[in-house]
Amino acid sequence: MEQLIEHPSLEALGIAILDVSIAAITPSPETLKALEAEARESLLKEADDAIYARRKFSVEQERTIKEAELETDLSVQRKRQEIEEARLENERTLLREQAEIEKERLEAKVNAEAKRKELVALSAENQRTQSEADAYAIEATMRAYRELPVENLKAMALAKMDSQQLMAMAFETLALNSGKIGELNITPDLFSQFMKKGSK
Repeated sequence: MEQLIEHPSLEALGIAILDVSIAAITPSPETLKALEAEARESLLKEADDAIYARRKFSVEQERTIKEAELETDLSVQRKRQEIEEARLENERTLLREQAEIEKERLEAKVNAEAKRKELVALSAENQRTQSEADAYAIEATMRAYRELPVENLKAMALAKMDSQQLMAMAFETLALNSGKIGELNITPDLFSQFMKKGSK
């Protein structure tokens, strides 16, 4: 503005500069093209940088998400492995307990069989002893009967009979000797007296 005010050509024309306002600064077409190319390259670079930054951020985000997914999968796999190991350990514990119970059951069965064998042997020995005692008692009784006179045996038999058995035996004896008997009268009075005497 100072240079324009003091410019001699303007003073010669009688022009006084009061104020200066720049409406535009326009380069030459060649300069404009160069400036536009530089600006365009700068803008394209900024756009490329922005695209690259977005892609980089997207890749970072995707990597973070993938790592989180992998970490989640790994945690799930570890949890599944822990569950499977716990299940296998429980099965092993259960199998050990079942084997111990089966062992105890077999031992109890073996002990019971041994006791039963002892009991059977003892019972057989007792039966054999009892049979020998019974056989000895029978043999002794038979030997005593063989050595006793017939009259004593008859007396022993008669002593154990009641009146009805004695009367039946008397009638049997009468029947056997019926040929030797001439005449025999048995009245109800005789029969009742005989019964009374037998009951006494």
